[in-house]
Amino acid sequence: EFFYAYLDLYGGTTQQAFLIYSTGTDQVGDVGQPLPIPLEVLAQDASSAPVSGVAVGFAISSGPAGALLSVSSTATLGNGKASAVFTLGSIPLEYEVRATCSSCTAASNTVLFRACGKLPNDDFEQFDPRWSATTYDNTTQTMGAEGCAVSALAALNNFYRNTVSTAIPALDPDTLNRSLIGLGGRGYQPVGRLNWTGLTRLSGNTINFIELRDVDTASTIQDLISATDGDLARGRPVVIRVQRRRDNGTFGPHFVLAVGKCRGEYIIADPGSGTRVQFDPNDTNFELTGIRRFAPAL
Repeated sequence: EFFYAYLDLYGGTTQQAFLIYSTGTDQVGDVGQPLPIPLEVLAQDASSAPVSGVAVGFAISSGPAGALLSVSSTATLGNGKASAVFTLGSIPLEYEVRATCSSCTAASNTVLFRACGKLPNDDFEQFDPRWSATTYDNTTQTMGAEGCAVSALAALNNFYRNTVSTAIPALDPDTLNRSLIGLGGRGYQPVGRLNWTGLTRLSGNTINFIELRDVDTASTIQDLISATDGDLARGRPVVIRVQRRRDNGTFGPHFVLAVGKCRGEYIIADPGSGTRVQFDPNDTNFELTGIRRFAPAL
């Protein structure tokens, strides 16, 4: 067994500490808000006993500007732990924080924390019993069967209501569906196809429809990824069209709302699933095939 030690100011020896991870990494939180769990490290000696009084520094090593740490330097407590509260910046991407201990053994003096931000959103589900049985547009289908795009769009609308202007009407999938029906051909196109410009009208021209783009001869998946990443970097959610494999093995279109990106995967609000929160745009069972972009009026 190795014994690590160094000479203290009085010529004695003090066992050198190891800095290890305790808790707090790989969290996803709302932008501009503290992460729910503090970033915490543990200093211990060669026998795994906690070491108190060890100086630990916390520093943001990468990520968009605007993030904050509650402390930049502190010391471990009697339980050997030191922590910092991390508040995300305003951009829903990845962040990294390093905890370092200059007096710890060189082989174990740094801990890396990762976190991902997401835009706050109403995570509407199309199968919510409050509207799942409601007729979708003027079709024979229900919101529970066909209301994914409307549900994603309602969440996007409420994001801008909460962040841009409370003059934008608050909507849920049911009220948005009814409001779009009320717009006639300006809300739904024939056969229940959503007219994306309808939200611009319903918001009083406060939420502008920018672009409908699908994968075709002019646009690749990478083009769509680049445009989506650009919008997220500006703090704008994006409605994404995917090709989803159904339980019976067939494929069909589906819409989700992208509200962040974390290690190459999009953080999403998925109206058709109560459990799916991230997806790889190159997943052949849940593949990115189109985007619907919006922006607040300047």
